[in-house]
Amino acid sequence: GQHAFAGCEITSIVLPKYLNYIGFYAFSNCEQLKDITIYQLANIDDFAFSNIEDISKIDVKCKPGSPAAVFAAKSGMKVEKTKVPALKGIKYKASNLKFDVIDDKTDGTGKVVVSGIQKAKKSVTIPKNVKLEGSRYMVVGISKNAFKGQKKIEKITIKSKTITSIGKNAFKKINAKAAITVPKASFKTYKKMLNKKAGVTKTMTIKKK
Repeated sequence: GQHAFAGCEITSIVLPKYLNYIGFYAFSNCEQLKDITIYQLANIDDFAFSNIEDISKIDVKCKPGSPAAVFAAKSGMKVEKTKVPALKGIKYKASNLKFDVIDDKTDGTGKVVVSGIQKAKKSVTIPKNVKLEGSRYMVVGISKNAFKGQKKIEKITIKSKTITSIGKNAFKKINAKAAITVPKASFKTYKKMLNKKAGVTKTMTIKKK
């Protein structure tokens, strides 16, 4: 908010990863500030860092292309690329699929769900995990309507063994004779989820591999 750290003698600060706004004069007169980490959601008021004599000494650690990076470059601050987590609320794309984050841990136990496809193709592969922002996230679900209406899809290969939910109409109106291949160890569990509610019809086949 406004004037939050104004005049404080802080030298370094890591702001919360879900912070979405840095207010008017928030760091005004913070002459000792040398480095600040700002994650990719934060928008910054034009006067947030006002009245700092040498603003070029501040090292802004952030994601390239983020609002913080744009602000820092415009203001004459130093910009340092830093590793950021994949965050909830941001739509991610990888391996021709779209993903939503549901658990943002960066130690390999973070979780995502498939929310759609980028470009319609005959074959779709749902991986065990996906790399987003430099970290691996387990694929644990398929969102409702994820592939709805993608009539080109004839083959779906599910490699993930950690899927716990498949949303309503996830596969509705894909190719009527589509073949869905799932891991052998998960066949019984996945077959229960690949039902009419998920958009899977009797003309589609479910195979194990």
